[in-house]
Parts: sequence; structure tokens; C-alpha cells
Amino acid sequence: MGLSQAGAEDFIPPDPVDDLASEAQSESSVRLTWLAPFDATDDPLDGNYAIHYATYTDLTFNFGDAQVTFSTSSVIFDVYQERTVGSLAANTTHFFYLFTSDLAPNWSALSNGATAVTLAQKPSNIAVAQVHASSLT
Repeated sequence: MGLSQAGAEDFIPPDPVDDLASEAQSESSVRLTWLAPFDATDDPLDGNYAIHYATYTDLTFNFGDAQVTFSTSSVIFDVYQERTVGSLAANTTHFFYLFTSDLAPNWSALSNGATAVTLAQKPSNIAVAQVHASSLT
């Protein structure tokens, strides 16, 4: 393991995120929101977030297979966080999980899951073929 910011050995991972939420933003993106988790030895975290997502749940979610990883530099406990995940399939259910690491790096347990359905693609090349006049009596 590594050292905490105070220089002592750090074997304690951050708490797992327990309020991960998701909202479809478009046909290819979902916005994730959560509060930064507590870490007993590092505040701010100064590690990484890792987002692992899939269109099915029959797999083991883990930080090593995460498709999106980004820094938690200067992230302070209980502060609102968000990230938009793009390049997703349209009109599809996506399952998201989040992991957090500290400076050591110690990785948290799996967060709660968040599920979102991306919006359907907008129709294109629509044309009116015929217009008929009619009347109602």
C-alpha cells in the first residue's frame, strides 16, 4: 500500500459511494451525480474515481475494468460531484457503478448501482409523401 498525506502507511480505502444517481442527457450520454465519500486518512482524497458501466448486469463490476477514470485531486468529503459519460448506445439501458481511490491507492468497495436509459435517436430524413383533404360532418 502507500502513504497517506501525513506520511503514515495507509491501508484504509475511502468509503464506497452510496448515493450514485443517473439521468439520461441525450441519445448517447448519461450524467452521474454523487457526494464525495469519506476517507479516514486523506482529505482531500487526491486519488481517482473509476466508473464501470455495461448494458447488462451479468458480470463482475470492478475498478480494473472501468471505462472512465479521472482524478479526485482536491475533492473534499461530502461535496457534490458529477460526470457525464458519453459515447453510449441510444435507447439502451446502462448500468453504472463507481469506485474511489485515495492517494495510496486503496480502492473503495463497489458503489450503489445507478441505471439510466439513453434517449432514442431522433428520426431523420422524414418527408411528407401525400396530403389528403378530408372533412368531418
